[in-house]
Amino acid sequence: MKSLKQLLLVLFPVLFFSQEIEPDFIKEINKEVPNLRIADSLYNRYRERKEGKPQGYYTEYSKEKGFIDIWHSEFHHWRKENEVFENEEGYIIIPKLSDKEFDQTKNRAKQKKQVDREIKRQQRKQSRSNKTVQGVTPTVTSFTSSPDWTYIGPKNTYGTSRAKIDLQANVYSVDQAHNNRDILFCSVEGAGLYKSIDRGDTWSESTMNIKLLASVEKIKIHPEDDNIIVGVSSRQIISSVNGGQDWRQVSIPSNLSRPSGYSTYDIADLDIVYDKTTAGLDDDFAIVVGRKGNFKFNIIDNTVEVFTAHNIPSSDVKVHPNNSKVVYMLSFDSNTYTEKIYKSIDGGKTFTVKDANGWIAPPAGETTIVRSRGGRIGLTPADDNVIYVHMIGQYLSDDDKGFLGIYKSTDGGDNWQLMDVKGPGSYGGPYTYGSSNLSFTTYAEHVNVVSNVGGGYHQGFYDSGIVVNAADPNEIIVGGVGIFKSIDSGKTFKMLCNGFVYSNGPANRVHSDIQSCFSRVNELGEVETWISTDGGIRMSKDFYENVAASERKTTGLSCDFWGFDVGIFNKNMAGGRYHNGSMGSLADYNGDFLYVGGGESATGGVLIGNEERDMIWDDAGNKTLDSSSITGSHSGLGGISIYPIGSAGNSLAGMAKTLTGVFYYANKRNNKELYKTYVNENGGYSQLLLKTFDTNIRYVGTCATNENYIYATVMDSGNRARELYSSTDGGINWNKVYDFRANFSASNHVHIEVDNDDPKKVWAYIYRQGKLFYSEDGGNTFVQKASIPTNRIDHLVYQWSSNNIYGMTRGNPQIHRYDITNNTWHEFGSRLPETIDNFRLGITYGEKKLILATSGHGVWEKDLYSDSTTDPIYVALDADLIIGYDKTDSFNVDTTIYGDDSNKTLSWETNNTRATINVAADKKSAQVTFNDFGIYDVVIKITDNDTGAVQQVVKKFYIYPGCSFDESENKVLIPMDNILTWFDASDATKEGSNFYVKEKRTNKKFKLRNDGCKYSTIDDFVKPNYNNSSFSSLYFNGRNFCALPFDRTYTEGKTFFWVLNQTDGTFSRNRFILGDGQKNDFATDGATKKQILASSRDFAFDYASLNGVKLARAFDGAKPTTAGVIALRNNGTDPVQYNSFSRDRTAYTSIWNGHLAELIIYERRLTDEEIQKVEQYLIKKYKITP
Repeated sequence: MKSLKQLLLVLFPVLFFSQEIEPDFIKEINKEVPNLRIADSLYNRYRERKEGKPQGYYTEYSKEKGFIDIWHSEFHHWRKENEVFENEEGYIIIPKLSDKEFDQTKNRAKQKKQVDREIKRQQRKQSRSNKTVQGVTPTVTSFTSSPDWTYIGPKNTYGTSRAKIDLQANVYSVDQAHNNRDILFCSVEGAGLYKSIDRGDTWSESTMNIKLLASVEKIKIHPEDDNIIVGVSSRQIISSVNGGQDWRQVSIPSNLSRPSGYSTYDIADLDIVYDKTTAGLDDDFAIVVGRKGNFKFNIIDNTVEVFTAHNIPSSDVKVHPNNSKVVYMLSFDSNTYTEKIYKSIDGGKTFTVKDANGWIAPPAGETTIVRSRGGRIGLTPADDNVIYVHMIGQYLSDDDKGFLGIYKSTDGGDNWQLMDVKGPGSYGGPYTYGSSNLSFTTYAEHVNVVSNVGGGYHQGFYDSGIVVNAADPNEIIVGGVGIFKSIDSGKTFKMLCNGFVYSNGPANRVHSDIQSCFSRVNELGEVETWISTDGGIRMSKDFYENVAASERKTTGLSCDFWGFDVGIFNKNMAGGRYHNGSMGSLADYNGDFLYVGGGESATGGVLIGNEERDMIWDDAGNKTLDSSSITGSHSGLGGISIYPIGSAGNSLAGMAKTLTGVFYYANKRNNKELYKTYVNENGGYSQLLLKTFDTNIRYVGTCATNENYIYATVMDSGNRARELYSSTDGGINWNKVYDFRANFSASNHVHIEVDNDDPKKVWAYIYRQGKLFYSEDGGNTFVQKASIPTNRIDHLVYQWSSNNIYGMTRGNPQIHRYDITNNTWHEFGSRLPETIDNFRLGITYGEKKLILATSGHGVWEKDLYSDSTTDPIYVALDADLIIGYDKTDSFNVDTTIYGDDSNKTLSWETNNTRATINVAADKKSAQVTFNDFGIYDVVIKITDNDTGAVQQVVKKFYIYPGCSFDESENKVLIPMDNILTWFDASDATKEGSNFYVKEKRTNKKFKLRNDGCKYSTIDDFVKPNYNNSSFSSLYFNGRNFCALPFDRTYTEGKTFFWVLNQTDGTFSRNRFILGDGQKNDFATDGATKKQILASSRDFAFDYASLNGVKLARAFDGAKPTTAGVIALRNNGTDPVQYNSFSRDRTAYTSIWNGHLAELIIYERRLTDEEIQKVEQYLIKKYKITP
């Protein structure tokens, strides 16, 4: 026994610490040359193991759900920063800065000479003598920064509460000038540096004309000279010595290897060390710290070197606001996996460790903690000796949820106190992060200030910060995902943010995810406390005691789109944004955007209805935006529950629009499914499943004027969408027409564009490669055309009725136009920011604009190219009905004409010879009656009376006795004629003390024998998520008389379908699948009582199947004990009788025990094919395995 205990003691640390072993995808991204595709694959496997189901990188994420763990967060941010540098093989190749890229100006072709050192010394003297700013004005104005490409927005974001909210941009860092407090700089993820000259009320980009290799993560303004700004990214240091008019760059050299047990970032923070006693800049430098070591940036020389005075992996550096000689650094101890605080009193020349007397130590019996995730230092001008350290990591168990504690020193670091005596780890049990324990008004003890409230989810070092009140050393604000305030040095906290995105922008909340913060006394003696978050910037003058009084400082900051779409004819936009949820905007909103909900999803679609004000988002529901004002009333929009695919670099990759109000797209939840969405007779929307492919769909294209032609690229065996399928009859039949891997050795997904006038003209390009292909025969053959100059296409859009195609490359400011006739590419436009991550192109024909959505720089526009003196005409068709259930149904079709139709003739046709068309006098509308069942086209032709040229628009109509569509063909799935009885669990209601089930066709109500069931609530009778589907079932508990009598006795039933299961272990009694008061035509076997039908009764049926598998006879199948589909067809000569579900004649104990999800009975004998279609409908609906 003694040896066993010793063995357990030896194994325990190994077993425990194994939970923090880095996953393979983290190891891959930390290689010198990582491969994005390998990292994605490893990450997907990791998620599958974690969640037990296949995942993709862009699987749904929201603030409410969070990432699965801290590794996801690290991978997520790495991927976002690096994917633009992926080459054809998937490797991340980071370009190197050349000498010519240093000291760039607005116009790279006219670079200025480097600023003279002596001139800067004189400027420095003047600045220190009179404390005045040098009068620098930004060279780029807000919103209209270019006569070519023009910034649209977002300018501001409004919540559904009709107020501006800070759901605008992820601001990594913000700093304020010390002399002229009206000047601020901030860094926006995915964009560049922004400058404000009005105390943050408005912002304009300052780095429009330089190429940054990564987002600037930290920025500082020199405390003594407002013209000196230093910023740092993971790959470079950027600086200006003239207030942001010109910028210099220098690459960061390699340094230390990333230590194990340390999860921060390569670049963690920076601060400027300066000497107040000298006039020159020679002794001033910036310290840049990170997990791969520390660097010294010489401001005048624009050089960077390893910071040899203290080159230990570090997570924070702070120069004391009262004494520029005092520098604190928080650094990693590889022996204990903890952070240690170091102090310099000679301006960073030497450092002394300050880790004694109360500093964090490993748990008793251990040599290390589990993992350090870094920390943040808090200083205040209110007390020279007060220091706070906010430490993040995992101490002993997962109970700490990323929080190690707040440590405080009141004597300059000689002695320390852990302010929460119960933490970290197991000292006091789990931290308080439950929503019931915290509030926005009262303070609580033992609070985890890192995680979101109620969830315990955190992102480690990514969002971490601490700020000390500039006038009160006992007040601090600290946070991670959530943000908290303390007035007793960190003993107790109240919430400023609970860690979730909020839909209405309540005045007493700060956006989640703190990024940077500082507190300073302004020129009026007021304390201003600035916080930047994933949503923008806030400033408070009472240290956020009254959060509602704090000011939002976001106007003009750009945002980062994960999903985007724009209207065909109106500049109405919808999208999903990184960090800041989903949004919509109308052209009349003048660049302001409405937050509609959601978290972070590649989503957003603009539909045709209500002048393209109808919009969809998969994480925020659907809305019709108010046409009068962004602060107006925005109504909900129903009918859409299947949403399009959103994907990296190409939101709504699976969505194709037509001029007939129809949208085709792949299902985001099941990428194999292709859906058709259309405006229904109620003015809402309906969705039809057209096709289920064997593999996932990547891209869908259609001819905008002809619904018959649909194209889709689907995944091949190499998990790349390189196989092209097409349908020429509106999705009824499909054929594989081309294999790009076999013919062109395509190594990545293939996307397509279709000509709007000729549906057989198809353009194809290989995603993230430069190859362009063209087909004139509907995709059966392709020829390669000229490659785009950048050798990479991330998105391509064809301009209808023109000679133009526009191509976009991510991570490059150039947009190119392809001249179809001449097979040449031309750079299209200028004056986009040099550092721009292009995301998606769109065209709005009503305003003749090319729209560019970006990842970080918001949305831009430019006039379409035109070499013609006349504009094309477009005709949109709209019908009050496209699906009819009677041969004589009439369909009213209207047109909306965009363009000059003064010399055009309109005519109407249909391919149904029995149809009648009544055309209005102005030829712009018609009423069509098809007089037959089937699928038909209505064609409107527009003839130019001068040239004879003919355009046409084709719209499909469906008239059939059915209600659904087959998974593989656009045909009737469930015959709607001769249905005798049809109900499912959705038809159940409780009225008073009675329970009813309403028959769908006749609306007859069947009353449950509740004197037997004894149910109290509807939840007793209706059980949700039957077989893990989204549908419910009716539950029968087997008690005496617990049955559902019908309104009468039936003998007309000929074909029967059940979705049900009998409770296992209840086969001791006869339990019929239909019952009758006199006959036992649905009797089970008397011996085992398990068969579907007794051998003496199945003679009356000539077709029997179970879960789609045909049986020789009903007696051969057992009633399922898990969800199953039973189908029976009467032989037509031996009628069967029933009047309930389900009781055997007068026997009150022979009662069904189990679930019934759906029952369909026809009064005609369906064909075998029809039976199989109904079976497949039920099998798919209830997720039953055949």
